[in-house]
This record gives sequence, C-alpha cells and structure tokens, in this order.
Amino acid sequence: MSELIADKAFDINNTKEYLLSIQVSLDGFYFSVTHNNRLLVLEKHPVKISSDKFLGRRFSEWLSNHDYFEKSYAGVRIICFSDKITILPGDFYSYEKQDEVINLLFGKQNSYTTQDNYWPENRCNLIFTVHEQFLKDAVQKFTECHIVHPVTAVNKKIQPYLKDDNVVMALYFDNNYFCNILYSNRELRSVNCHNYTNADDVIFYVLSILKANNISYRNTELLLAGEIGAEICNKLDHHTGDSCYIKPQVNFNPEIFLGQMHRFITIV
Repeated sequence: MSELIADKAFDINNTKEYLLSIQVSLDGFYFSVTHNNRLLVLEKHPVKISSDKFLGRRFSEWLSNHDYFEKSYAGVRIICFSDKITILPGDFYSYEKQDEVINLLFGKQNSYTTQDNYWPENRCNLIFTVHEQFLKDAVQKFTECHIVHPVTAVNKKIQPYLKDDNVVMALYFDNNYFCNILYSNRELRSVNCHNYTNADDVIFYVLSILKANNISYRNTELLLAGEIGAEICNKLDHHTGDSCYIKPQVNFNPEIFLGQMHRFITIV
C-alpha cells in the first residue's frame, strides 16, 4: 500500500522550481520532491516485481496513477539499482569501452545498457547496467532525467563522515542485495555489490572485505541505509566497533515525516 506524505509548503503549481527524485527496484518505487534543500513530498510504493524485464511496464503503470508526474520539474533523477557495478579510475575511463568492461566482468549483457556516474570526490566513474526497456520507458516519460545508481547517491551522503584517521564502511541494502563502500583515511578502497539470504551472509562479506584490505573490524565505523533488518543490525553491532544510520542531508519537518529516513537516503 502506498504511503504518500506531503508538507503543507508543497505547491503542485510550482513544480518547475522543484527537484523530483524517483527510486526504482524490484521491491517497489519511492519518490521525493525537494526545494531549496527542504523535503516537501515523500512516497513509498512497495510492490514485488519478479524480474527487471517487467520493471519498465510496472514503472509506467505507477507513473500513470500520479498527477505529480504530469508536471514539469527543475530536475529529475531516477535512482536505479543494479548488482552489476564496477569502479574505474578517471584516467582509465573510456565511455566508448564501458560496455566492453561490463561484458568482460559479468558476461554478455543482452537487453541491458551500460550507464555511468562520475564521482568528483574520487575522480572515478561508476559503471552499471540498466534494462533497456526500463531505460526507454523512463526517458520517454522524463526526457532529460539523470540515471543514478543508489551507491552513487550514498557515496555523496557519506563524505561528511570521512576523516584523515578513520575507516568508514557504508552498507546500503535493497532487494536481497547490499552494496558496500569502504574508505580508509579518506581514500576509497572498495565498492561492490553482493547477494545475501541472511544476516550471516552479510557478516561474511563485510569481514572478508575488511580482511582483504588489512583493516580491523573493531576500528571500522559502519554507516547503514536502505531496507536493513534488525537481525543484521544486531549482528553487525556485535562484530564491529561502531555503527549508525546515514542521516539525510535535506531539511524536513519530523512531525510530518515520521518514518525511518535512512530507508530513503538515496532520495533525501
């Protein structure tokens, strides 16, 4: 069931000044509307989609049920999850060869197209796959939309947490997958995506990544976001030194937006 929350300051006739952010995944759709760094509208529309080949159709159906999406906005971001991601240093990145890199890492990606997000903080590019039909439907509706991977949004949100002498690992959870971003002394060390079925899987991957980078889990600050369950949080707290939820970087009225905002961190 959809849960739409709107601040009284939202004006449906003033959307040309607003930023629309939409997140899509096999677990459903979220969207937010912000203006001058203030959250005005937030909705969660949970739905189970069996395969991303149906994502475009379900996305179009959802859009058609909202007057919000018939308006013009100052900018539109569509945050689209993919488990097939990799990071390339800017000096080695080539737009013309990004398909070749994805196919080399993950095999031939029929019916998918490769997208890239530039990370100015790290001078590198994240490349990832998006289903062609979904991209076609999205661009048909929002001609100048910007396609963003959730881990790109998370990387931007965790920059204020980084220090010269700390280790930070951010974990973002979505639809039986989680992405990790690891920093040590402000240096980006690892970006990856993993499938998991239970909390023990998450612990295994987290400890393996830290061990591969010669980092003690007791010295690691964990930043958490997305659809993360209590069991996973409890086990992570048992194994690591410190953890907290990533905080939104927009202003919002806590008396209106009452939910756990870390679940919407990619769009707030």
